[in-house]
Amino acid sequence: MQKNAQKRKGVVKKTGDLAVFLDELIANSFFLERLDNCGKDYNMTEGLRPLSAEEIETLKGQGNYSADWGLIGVGISFSTRNIIGSSFFGRCVLGHFDGAPLPLGDGVLFPNGIYNSTLIDSRIESGALVANTNCVSGCFIREGAAVFGLGMLSSSLPCRFANGTEIKVGNEIGGREIRLIADMDFEAASSVIMNREPSFVKVFDAFYKKYTARMNFDRCVVEKGAVIKNSATVKNCFVGEYAMIDGASLVEDSTILSSESAPVIISSGSVVRSSCLQHGVTVSDMAIADSSLLTSYSSVTRHGKVKNCVIGSNTEISEGEATSSLVGPFTGYHHQSLLIASLWPSGRGNVGYGANVGSNHTGKAPDQEMISGEGVFFGLAVSIKFPANYMFSPYSIIATGVCTQPQRVEFPFSLINTPSHADSAIPLSYNEISPGWVLANNIYSIARNEKKFAERARLPQMAYPVFRPEIIDMMVRARDILRSTAPKKIYTDADIPELGKNYMTERSLTSGIESYDFYIRLYMGRSLWEYVKKTKIFSEDVFFTESGDELWEHARLLFNAEKQADIAAQLRDYVAREKQSAAKMKRSKERDDEKGMAIIDGYEFVNVQSSDDPLVTGAISEAEETEKAVEKFLRL
Repeated sequence: MQKNAQKRKGVVKKTGDLAVFLDELIANSFFLERLDNCGKDYNMTEGLRPLSAEEIETLKGQGNYSADWGLIGVGISFSTRNIIGSSFFGRCVLGHFDGAPLPLGDGVLFPNGIYNSTLIDSRIESGALVANTNCVSGCFIREGAAVFGLGMLSSSLPCRFANGTEIKVGNEIGGREIRLIADMDFEAASSVIMNREPSFVKVFDAFYKKYTARMNFDRCVVEKGAVIKNSATVKNCFVGEYAMIDGASLVEDSTILSSESAPVIISSGSVVRSSCLQHGVTVSDMAIADSSLLTSYSSVTRHGKVKNCVIGSNTEISEGEATSSLVGPFTGYHHQSLLIASLWPSGRGNVGYGANVGSNHTGKAPDQEMISGEGVFFGLAVSIKFPANYMFSPYSIIATGVCTQPQRVEFPFSLINTPSHADSAIPLSYNEISPGWVLANNIYSIARNEKKFAERARLPQMAYPVFRPEIIDMMVRARDILRSTAPKKIYTDADIPELGKNYMTERSLTSGIESYDFYIRLYMGRSLWEYVKKTKIFSEDVFFTESGDELWEHARLLFNAEKQADIAAQLRDYVAREKQSAAKMKRSKERDDEKGMAIIDGYEFVNVQSSDDPLVTGAISEAEETEKAVEKFLRL
């Protein structure tokens, strides 16, 4: 598991901080800068001239038509070559087309120029391509862009490319509305959605007005290197550099930010409507993105449907449906399932096949919502009744087939499962909860997730570890609640309100205390080791002197609360826990191996065994190396 806790960008909590952030967003807006440039270039008249009589006759001879050739402007280097079989209406500006090949994708090259198309009130820059397109109206096609085989590419005024579109996230009745902004990052959007204090809302509304006031160009734009081909309709859109729209059914009223290194792809019968797509986004295989913000490197694929949502980076929604939801980064959503009115700012979780996370309609109105914690796993065919709050139960698992009651649960790394006991003290509708179960029995999954997140993170700030201050604080609170509870055979929310509408056994209470305490102390020891390695301080003063190191300060206060101040003893305890954690990880994987081999013939030939698993062997090796390093440090 990652040992270097990195400070990550989180939800903005202060009005002043939000105002500063939003002002910086406008000042550094990639989208507004591009629009400014488009407006200047589109309206530029310097160097333009009318067509000569000879050029008009040549164009006519090449099968072209215009109701008024005098409305066409061309550059000084204009040539009639590579303009064939096309019609021009209204004011059009044409660049120079030398027939150089343009890539259309899949290895296909096509000479730039204008072929068998109809253009209305549009500007086509030099080196661009428009071919076999029924109508291009009110468009600015930049140098090196390609439009091939379209039904219609057009704009109608006014056009804001979805900026300012209001969507309702969470409660579908309203209360958490946010306006889409092309440059808005996920953390800022989360801040506005999760914090509904009037001062926050007022700051965002003022920002929205400033932002849209800067939008002074409202024609359809196809930027340099973008390719739009074999699609039905693209209307009122800003199509960024090197975007690929291939075989889309409809792309309408949307901003598509894109770049050569992180192109946006919309393909295979998909629909994008009233949405903002940021760099690296994919919408493919008949998926639908409607009235949503898809932040960088997110995707909607294989018939997935997203409406009124804000989707975090590296989240992929495939086959399932998400409506009126805030879905954080790295959320796995790969099967037919439902997510409605859910607020999941930290993401990193999973929605299993058949999961119904959307009981937001009480029979009166769709006015309920759910808040989910980081890394929560909604298992196969679960049914989550609203209102629900799992914000303080990160990395918990709701097991297959469980139907939860409306509840608030505050125990991290827990398992909520169907009841294993029959007891008159347990209400019939309650499930069984095992606090800290994931730590005790499935620590392999945490290590696997950390590795996966680190490897797949396209944005550096997303590669943060699971065991970090905010998660540890939840674990400390959960451990202390369990410690302070009087012994009893069965516990319900009448004994511990934080259990939600679940019951807990005495055995689970004991296991929960042990699991939380083990990983809290592992985190403390790891933090101590990282700090003394860095500073070379070897004195008890390290526990009692403020350091200015934010991460160490968090652990230092935990040591003080535990009244622990022996560096050597704590470092040796840390080494022992690293070795135990690696052993727990190995045992976690072994249980799956044993179960698989007992049930599936030849299981061992198609699955990596724990003894060869890179995560397991890596954890064991790291623990051994840490032991050597700590002992050497102590000797010195």
